[in-house]
Amino acid sequence: MSKIQTLTGHSGAVWALAFSPDGSILASGSSDTAVMFWDTKTGKNGDYNRIRTQYSLLVRTLAFSPDGSILASGSCDWDKNKTVMIWDVKNGNRIRTLGCSFQFLPTHFAGLFSSVHSDAVNALAFSPDGSILASGSCDWDKNKTVMIWDVKNGNRIRTLGCSFQFLPTHFAGLFSSVHSDAVNALAFSPDGSILASGSKDNTVMIWDTKNGNRIRTLSDHSGSIEALAFSPDGSILASGSTDKTVMIWGTKNGNRIRTLSDHSDFVLALAFSPDGSILASGSIDKTVIIW
Repeated sequence: MSKIQTLTGHSGAVWALAFSPDGSILASGSSDTAVMFWDTKTGKNGDYNRIRTQYSLLVRTLAFSPDGSILASGSCDWDKNKTVMIWDVKNGNRIRTLGCSFQFLPTHFAGLFSSVHSDAVNALAFSPDGSILASGSCDWDKNKTVMIWDVKNGNRIRTLGCSFQFLPTHFAGLFSSVHSDAVNALAFSPDGSILASGSKDNTVMIWDTKNGNRIRTLSDHSGSIEALAFSPDGSILASGSTDKTVMIWGTKNGNRIRTLSDHSDFVLALAFSPDGSILASGSIDKTVIIW
């Protein structure tokens, strides 16, 4: 493997990358609060190459819709009304900001009505048909860590898990079926019926996308979940963790099929080949292992 080209233009660290489905565009997000689009053949930017996102902090995550027409961006923004934005890839215009704002209210009251995340958005995933966007966060309110959005109108369909926001946080947590720490990874099954969420709480939760119910929790990892990937036929889910392992799960029953433990450091990335016969895992140990 050799370097093809170096793309320069950001004035801050690059935190997020995403290729368009056809591979013609690479999007990059940075601590300079900008999103840039690059032509992968020429390495050049279009006329709208640098999007002024209006974020106040770094762009943390990016995701293209399956048809490549829109890009979603998530941020560590202090302005809680600007953590997820939807962009038109053709012209770089912002289509909408997801959620509504009640900033005229004190924070503890606004949280009861707001449909936005209350902290950094770490993960984004489009459903296979592109109609739904899932967002995962470091929310201080543990009832708001995974949100499901209608891409067409920008409305929040639901927050995954049960919510008891009228109770103090330490009591609400006793009844909640959501993650207890930051959500770092999201993945839809190929048919869109299931969403998997991976968290710093060391668990993977499996959700029914039709009704928002939690189907099961996978809790064999001893470290934060950093990556998730479904096999193309949806029968297998792979999870990568800071415990240095990759675990393979059967999606029908949630049983752990095997543990892959050849990495010597955190596992941060996973990808299946199109036919599902190969799994690739990437780690801080500077290796990519093909399984």
